Amino acid sequence: MLSQTKSVLTVIVIVSIVLSVGNVQAVDLPETAISYDTISYPYLAQPVSGRVNIRSGGGIAFYPCGKLKEGVNITVVAEELGWAKIVPPKGSFSWIAKKYVDVDPSNPKVGNVNADDVRVWVGSPSYDALTSSSTQVKLSKKDFDFVELLGEEEDDYLKIAPPSGAYLYVSAKEIKYIGPVGTIPSIIKKGPGLEQDNGNDINTDTGKIATRPPVDHEKTMYSKSTSRSPDDMKLITVCRRIVEKVEAEKEKPYAMQNYTEFKKAVEKVANDPKAAQAKAYAKYLKNLIGRYELVSIVDSLLQEQSIKLTEGLKEIEDELIKAKEAVTGKDSGKYVVKGIIKPSNIYISGKKRYLILDQNLKIICYAVPSNVPEGIMEKYYDKKVALQGSIEKKSDGSVSLVKFTAITLEESIEK
Repeated sequence: MLSQTKSVLTVIVIVSIVLSVGNVQAVDLPETAISYDTISYPYLAQPVSGRVNIRSGGGIAFYPCGKLKEGVNITVVAEELGWAKIVPPKGSFSWIAKKYVDVDPSNPKVGNVNADDVRVWVGSPSYDALTSSSTQVKLSKKDFDFVELLGEEEDDYLKIAPPSGAYLYVSAKEIKYIGPVGTIPSIIKKGPGLEQDNGNDINTDTGKIATRPPVDHEKTMYSKSTSRSPDDMKLITVCRRIVEKVEAEKEKPYAMQNYTEFKKAVEKVANDPKAAQAKAYAKYLKNLIGRYELVSIVDSLLQEQSIKLTEGLKEIEDELIKAKEAVTGKDSGKYVVKGIIKPSNIYISGKKRYLILDQNLKIICYAVPSNVPEGIMEKYYDKKVALQGSIEKKSDGSVSLVKFTAITLEESIEK
């Protein structure tokens, strides 16, 4: 009888074990239970339900930033004390003080950080900008950091997309492993994201909290992380060295500045497939060099125009001197004009008017005798003469008529 009882108990135990194993398989344990000792980061994961809270830090003391929708893919970059560190999904946002951002005029959606060690605060649909107290990342002007503006302001803070190096947290127990990923994006911009009930992928049912949370998050802030690859960091270092050389080149006289070498180096970085944020730095450098080159070109044009203007003024001055000498002669106190004299068929007050020509037989002026006998004039025809007398000018200042009181033969001109 005892033997039969043992046999029955043995069967019951075996059946129970079989049923237990079946239940474990039904729960799909291998997919939800993650062994962090064997996982290679980063990897893709999904929430096990639609109730998974996203938090501003690794712990329940950190304020919630929304809930993940069931079935969405998230990128996990690390695990810290039971909390998965994730790339902010679609719908996430951050805050940055407005005074530390200069909006790019050519692109109003981009703001350049204008100071060093500027804090970016984790945004939440449940907290105002002033009560969002978890530092997400620090940005610096010296690193050429910039932010993507989302077009909203609140209490002197700008709403921005989470920048590179910004992360959020979910409980590692509430996600399941999907598979590896190749690279870490700065922020997921496509596909589903946070639990939504308002079209913005943000759950705002509870409304914003008017006062600061009771936990002092400032004491539990975590330091800046980075998703920059080693190759990207090397290219960023190259960009910084180019900046130093460009600034040194800018100090040279404009005529000696040459940015060709630097433009080629920047173009090489921009076209490097390994460049991530370095590509943005390269774009910044390209614009910077372009502005410096424009200043140099403008200065060169001004110098060239200045030289041409000086040469033009000199030519005008020389022509004026020649014209004056042609009219008055070098000895302006004695002769008023020198040139070849020819008769005309025009008479003024009964006196013949004569033409005074230059060596190219172009008219310099007209002349009429005053106290000079007409009978002696024929011997001077077609000869170079010098006249003494007075000059009557036109209203525009050019010589119109010479009334000569004396005529002197300078030389004979062959017909």
